[in-house]
This record gives sequence, C-alpha cells and structure tokens, in this order.
Amino acid sequence: MNKFRRSKVYCAIVIAMNLAGLGEANADPTSDGIGGQLKTDGQLGLTTPRDIPKNNGVYNVDAKGDAVFSSSGKNVFFSFSNFRIDTNESAVFDCSAGCGNTSNVITRVNSNPAEVYGNLTSKINSANFYLLSDQGVIFGKNATIDVPGALHVGATNTLIFSAGQNLDGNTTNASTLDADPKAFGFLIANSLSKITLGEDDKSVGKPNITHITASGPVELSAEQVEVAAGSTLDAKTKGTNTISSTLDIKAIQVGNGPSGITIRNGSNLTESSGGKVTLETSNSGVDTQSGNITVESGATVNNVSSLKSDFSNVTVKGTVNMVSTVAKASTVSAGGILTVDTGGTVEDKGDGNLTVAAVTGPVNVNGLLKSSGDLTVTVNPSASILTATTGTTQAGKNLNVQGGHRLIERRHHHGKPRCHCARDGCELVGRSPSHGGQPRIRGGRWGHQRQRDWHSQRPRGQCVGVWQ
Repeated sequence: MNKFRRSKVYCAIVIAMNLAGLGEANADPTSDGIGGQLKTDGQLGLTTPRDIPKNNGVYNVDAKGDAVFSSSGKNVFFSFSNFRIDTNESAVFDCSAGCGNTSNVITRVNSNPAEVYGNLTSKINSANFYLLSDQGVIFGKNATIDVPGALHVGATNTLIFSAGQNLDGNTTNASTLDADPKAFGFLIANSLSKITLGEDDKSVGKPNITHITASGPVELSAEQVEVAAGSTLDAKTKGTNTISSTLDIKAIQVGNGPSGITIRNGSNLTESSGGKVTLETSNSGVDTQSGNITVESGATVNNVSSLKSDFSNVTVKGTVNMVSTVAKASTVSAGGILTVDTGGTVEDKGDGNLTVAAVTGPVNVNGLLKSSGDLTVTVNPSASILTATTGTTQAGKNLNVQGGHRLIERRHHHGKPRCHCARDGCELVGRSPSHGGQPRIRGGRWGHQRQRDWHSQRPRGQCVGVWQ
C-alpha cells in the first residue's frame, strides 16, 4: 500500500473514531492515567450529541448549551453517553445564563459507567449535585469531587421526584420534571449497580486519597458499595450551609441480586469536617433480605453514628470508631449475626452511649466491643452474647444486656464469663467466673444505682443481665 492510500485509510479510521465518540483529543490516556471523555447523548430534550471539548485538561460543561432546564429552571438535566474524567483532568459544571433559580443539577450517564479519576467540580449556585448511572459509578483513588450543595450518587437510572414523577430510561423530555428529587429508585436486580471508591487509576506517585467536599449530606446508594483495598476516602459534608451533616452509604437489595457494603483491607473511610458516617444495607421495600456489611482486617471507618444491616450480618475484622452524642446514642445493628472478630474493634468514643443489637442471631465478640458511656447489648431471646477468650465487651459506665442466654463464654470449664465493674466502668471478658459460677463484680466509681463495694465503699458501674 502506497503512502497516499495509507493516509486515506488513517483519516477514515480517525473520522470513524470521532463519530463513535472515541476521538484522539478526548480518549487518549495520559502517561499515568485511564483516558477521559465526556460526550452528551442528545436525550432528555437535547437533539444533538456532542463531545465536550477539553482545553488544557479541563472539560467546561455549560448548562446553557449542554443541559435541559425544567419549566421553572429549578432542575438542570445533563445526559451523557460517556462520562470519564482522567486522573490529570477536570470537569467543571457551570452556567453562563439561565440558572438563577437552579437548586438541583442532575447528571445521568447512559450505556456506560460514570468514572471520575480526576476532578469533578460544580459551580452552579449552591445547587445539589446528582450523579447516576445504572452501569455503575467509579471514583478513582485520587479523585476529587467538589460541589456547592449536597451530593447524591446512585448506581441506577431512576430518580424519583417528590411530585411522583420519575426520571428513568423511558424519559424523553425532562422539562416537565420540576419538583425536587426525592430518592433513587432500585426496581430490578442489576449486578452492575455498584459504587466503587478508591479504584486504581494507573497513576504513580500520588497520595491515594479520594476527596469529597459538599455543603450538605453526601449520599452513595447502590446495590453494592465497595471501598477498594488500601485506599482512603475523606469526605467533608459540613459546609457553610449546614450545621451538622453526614456521609450516608447505602446498599439496597433487589430480589436475589448481589448486595452489601464492603470496606476492603487496609482502607480508610472518614468524615473529617465534624459530620458523621452511616452505613446501611436495606431492601427495595418488597423483600425480606439485605446485604451484609463487612469491614475487613486492617480497614478503619471513623466517625460512625450508625452501622446497620436490616436483615443480614455485620462483621467487623478491622476498626470501627463510633461517635455518639449526649442526645443520641450510636448504634450497631444486624438483622442476622453481629460479629466483632479477632483483631476487630467497635468502640464508641463520643459523649453518649452505644447500643448494639442482633435481631435473629447472636452477638459474637472475639475482639473488642467498647463504649465510653453505657453499653446496651440486645439479642434475640433464643440467641446469646458470646464473648470468647480473646474478646472483651466493655462499658465506661453501665453494661446492660437484654436477650435470651445473655452472657456466655464458651471456652472455660464454667461456661461463663466474668463481669468486672472497676473504676473505669464494667467489662465482660473471656475468663472464668468466681464465687460459685456467678459473675464477680468489683467496685468502681460509675453507675446509676451507686451500689457499694464491701471493701472500697466506692460507687461502681452496674452489669445488668441474666448469666446462664
């Protein structure tokens, strides 16, 4: 083939790639990245798909030309077929005109996952930012997301509005969706409905921290949510518009599809601006099952106010640092079995109390379960609280146990643990009891009933429960 014919073939290939949304300007990977591309799909009222041009590594996305406005301008809708921001790239959402009433920016991605390895920023008023794709959402291990309002991320194609309307795969014109968004919809089991945090971005020499900054709550909802091994997610939700806010991670079970929240080994998840973290697995409203919550060995989750699986198990092999307040206890709840495994820690370091419950199964403590205040543990009447030789259940004040077999230590010949109320409160440790097989209680300085030790005459904490 001569040089002229080769050139014609090359040009034809380039033209075909551009028509397919794979143009050189937007799709070529950087030297240490994935390769980015933003392309609108011409849906929801727009008629012409187009590649968002990249200038000096920045995609400038203008609502005036690239979005559909609802009738009042309250909601602005973007629809993309490709949404991939490389580790050395930025996408900036702005509005040159028409956004005076805008309070919600809604970004939908069709046919492909929403992938953010670089910087995603919104500058549209103080608007809440919604990002959804039923092909999954990926935040890279060095991604930065910065929005002026709340952030809502959903691995679904359905967004439900307060007026009863839906944005979904059948929506052809979004201008009639003028109410506030209410919730993401999860209607059918979808194995691709997954949010991955801290995904490898092929970069070298970067700090491996995913930053999320919002002036309001951050919601991450999918059928599966995973924090990648060795990564760090740092969320700041307490902006100028809020007094107290949360990072809410939710996994919704749909039918028999896969579901759950997994914090992989060596990862770190925190809210660092004074807000709280909640992790919850639930269902779509018609099922009686939900996914498990698993915190693997070496993983740490900080500033947690609630850790809850509606119908399944909670397993902690790493560290979960709970934060209660005087007004509200922190909670750990499993619909099935709750296990603090060997080497695992669940500890409340706040000003209030810790409440722990397992609805159908036992509470297995092979590691450390600890509260700086009162610790209340509730199990199914037919289940047990099992504190192994290596485990400790400790309350800074009162240890309250409610359930069936209550407190059992399975390894020693007595089959019972010792409940110890000392100066710093009460603890249940994996040791043999004294005094005829009953728990031995010694003096401390805490406790509502201010019972007295015979020798020390100091008030102590109280261990409440039936030992069998």
